[in-house]
Amino acid sequence: MTELIAAMAANSEAVLSTVTKLALRLCNAGSTGISLLEEPPDGEAVFRWAALAGAFESFVGGHTPKNWSPCGLCLQHGGPVLLSYPGRVFTYFEAAQPAIVEGLVVPISYAGEDLGTLWIVSHTEQRKFDHEDVRIMSNLANATAVALHMQRSRNS
Repeated sequence: MTELIAAMAANSEAVLSTVTKLALRLCNAGSTGISLLEEPPDGEAVFRWAALAGAFESFVGGHTPKNWSPCGLCLQHGGPVLLSYPGRVFTYFEAAQPAIVEGLVVPISYAGEDLGTLWIVSHTEQRKFDHEDVRIMSNLANATAVALHMQRSRNS
């Protein structure tokens, strides 16, 4: 929590990076990310990868479609979603290396507004996520929502 509070006092980029690194470490994940919802008035809504840590760290700035992604499924469900081999449904993940064995996605929402998702993935059969991972990720997502709200308030 100390790391997260210090990052919140600094700036939003520090918060997002800190959250993904904390999620990676606390949940013993292979990769983690924050996907922020972008809904342009004249285009297709996407989830933009604003911060990543772990094996997928180099893909910052990439995106997935809102209406056909684990992030979209999570926001539709309104809560955490656990997926085994998500590439079987979301076929664009089949090319991901290392392969995604399991993914846990939690919503980032503030005052009823969906801002995006926080997610972790495992790349091995030996790592399966559990209720403790959901608790940690939900707490990190709530802190991220507050930080994003604070940033938007400062920029308004």
